[in-house]
Amino acid sequence: MFHSKCRLFAFVLTISLTFGIAAYATPQRQPLRFQTRIDDLLEGARDKQSIGAWVGVVMMRCLPASPATELCEWHVGRKSHGWQALADAIDSDDRITLICELAVDGSGREPGSCSAHPMRSNRTSFSSYNAPPVQGHRRASQNKRVDYSKLAGEWIGSARSLADLSRLLGELPYTCFDMSQDSRACEWRATSRTYGHGTVAAWIDAPKSKKIRFQCTLPKNGEPRADGSCLAEIGP
Repeated sequence: MFHSKCRLFAFVLTISLTFGIAAYATPQRQPLRFQTRIDDLLEGARDKQSIGAWVGVVMMRCLPASPATELCEWHVGRKSHGWQALADAIDSDDRITLICELAVDGSGREPGSCSAHPMRSNRTSFSSYNAPPVQGHRRASQNKRVDYSKLAGEWIGSARSLADLSRLLGELPYTCFDMSQDSRACEWRATSRTYGHGTVAAWIDAPKSKKIRFQCTLPKNGEPRADGSCLAEIGP
């Protein structure tokens, strides 16, 4: 029986490698249940002060998201008293970036306005099955890279606001600067400690070990950005 199972496994493995049928996993975005958990945890924290008190760390920075709102970011480490609850909520053991969109006038934030992201690249989600270069595998691997690029492009295309893009990347932009009276460009510098690094690397089919510069042009009034207004390239 044991030898029969071994022969069956070897046969299936040979067929898989020969015809390029590998155990590829489709990358997934953060599950909606994570957002529900974060909402439950931060239900009583409605502004900068109460959120900071809950996580136990000083806020890193804020950026205008629209004329009425701003995005604020906290880096939550293991020694922070809010880390364990956030880590459990998103099934992670990494340091965490907490992003919240808050009203400029200080009024209470809306439900679903905070999200938490591990400070680790999601590049392993976009890693192809690593098998010997046998017949058919290289073509299957190339096809999978194309599929990954298309999927990452769909995720990026659906992120229409600064808040959407920041949640996709898992952090606020490195910098933003005016392009005109009505628009600005925001740039992320994605590394192995940036959650969405794997997404933008897959989008341009860049090696997952490379740092990526990701830039988008957005209206200052908070309206959705135009199609084709984001670009990415390898670079610091």
